[in-house]
Amino acid sequence: MELAFKGLIFVALIATALGSGDLGDFGKAQEKLSEDVIATYYTEDKVVGRDMPEGQCSERVLRQRQKTMDNVREFAQRFQIQLKRHFKFQ
Repeated sequence: MELAFKGLIFVALIATALGSGDLGDFGKAQEKLSEDVIATYYTEDKVVGRDMPEGQCSERVLRQRQKTMDNVREFAQRFQIQLKRHFKFQ
């Protein structure tokens, strides 16, 4: 009985290691988000609690957000360059 259980575990581990991971729920890769999608999540308004007055984000928050976005864009560009170099030589 113990041998059968170990065999079952071994087969499960092999099947897991050889699996492609494709669950069929991934669509075509999306290069860029549309402006509508970005506008859904991006706001310059402060997120406040219920019954609190609404307001705009402080200038400090907006500057930090812009700095972060610039860093993300720079990282993405460098990453794309590295990918192109990597796959060019293979």
